Amino acid sequence: MHKKTLITTISISTLLPTFIFPQTAGATTIASAQAKANQIVAQLSLDQGKYDSLSQSYDLSQAKSSQLAAQVSALKAAIAQSQNKVNILRSKLTKQAVASYVTGGSAPEIQVLLESNQSQMSLRQHYLDSISSHEQVTLNKLHQAQTALKKQQKSLQAAQEAQTKNLQQIKTDLQQVQATTLNEQATLSQVKGQIATLVAEQQKQQAQAAAAAQAAALAAAKAKAQAAAQAQLRIQAAAAKAKLVSTSAVSGSSTPPPSSGSSTPPPSSGSSTPPPSSGSSTPPPSSGNGSQAASLAQNQIGKAYVLGDPTSYTDPNPSAFDCSGLTQWVWYHTSGVVIPRVASSQASYVTPISVSQLQPGDLVFYETGGSSTINHVAIYIGGGNVVEANNPQSGVIQASITYDGAPVEYGQVP
Repeated sequence: MHKKTLITTISISTLLPTFIFPQTAGATTIASAQAKANQIVAQLSLDQGKYDSLSQSYDLSQAKSSQLAAQVSALKAAIAQSQNKVNILRSKLTKQAVASYVTGGSAPEIQVLLESNQSQMSLRQHYLDSISSHEQVTLNKLHQAQTALKKQQKSLQAAQEAQTKNLQQIKTDLQQVQATTLNEQATLSQVKGQIATLVAEQQKQQAQAAAAAQAAALAAAKAKAQAAAQAQLRIQAAAAKAKLVSTSAVSGSSTPPPSSGSSTPPPSSGSSTPPPSSGSSTPPPSSGNGSQAASLAQNQIGKAYVLGDPTSYTDPNPSAFDCSGLTQWVWYHTSGVVIPRVASSQASYVTPISVSQLQPGDLVFYETGGSSTINHVAIYIGGGNVVEANNPQSGVIQASITYDGAPVEYGQVP
């Protein structure tokens, strides 16, 4: 079946860089936009749960339609048999009426007998009295068969009308949820654009302020250095003049010792390279059908999402799935086992396991959008990831096991 996801779940924190904005008017505007985006994301999550539940109801209704089709087929056969019985009885009655006429009846009496109905009981009774008791039984059987035929036809029409209305209502509800979701996603995209623009503008302002502060600091440092240099020159000049005055009687001039050359600081040591970080640990691979099921599920990534047909699991290469239709198809084509059609039934069918026991090929179940019952399912492929038929916008995707929220159950297909 679904999921998830009709809706693309968005973490608003990923829209912003990891630094703290000062409490300015711009930061307040960004915070307001973030709050609005978070509200939309929360509503999208609720809509996703509603869509998943409706999708599961649609699957159940489709299954009921298949059962009704089988019943209709059987009923049609029974109707045909009943009609055949009517024809046989009518033929027999005609022969009896002709025989009665030959032995003493009249042609008008036969015609009235064959065309009489329940509103002509007194007239029918007049002619019934003229035939044998066996003929009367035959005529009663004819009317009973006709009455049974009408009841069967009425029952069939009522069942078909009710099922058609039910399926149409579910389709209408699904279309309404999809339309609402598309509007919300469009609004969310606009808010994301506003946030990105606000963040870029604030970053620009901060960069300009930082550059101005740095330029001011450099100018102040340069002025301070120039003032210190001029003061040192004045001190040196005064000292040289005093020395000349005190040694004016002495011939020659003393040459001040040369200043020592500038020392070259030792070369800095090469930058040390930090040890490479260890890679993420990979869970031990599963063996047998589970690994094959996970691999087969990954091969379906990119296909479309569509509400499923109860018999689509037999298709060798379908172009689209819903969430439970994907898991049913994968396991049928992995091991030949036919698991139930909808997510809640699949949860009852599998062997419950804990999250620490998860292996590729196991099923992961969710209660999305605040639902209190299981309405979405995915197939685990290892490494904390699942493959799922998400929604009409995303189709079949690979995602984190928590992409649709925290799972509520895990199960191994027996």
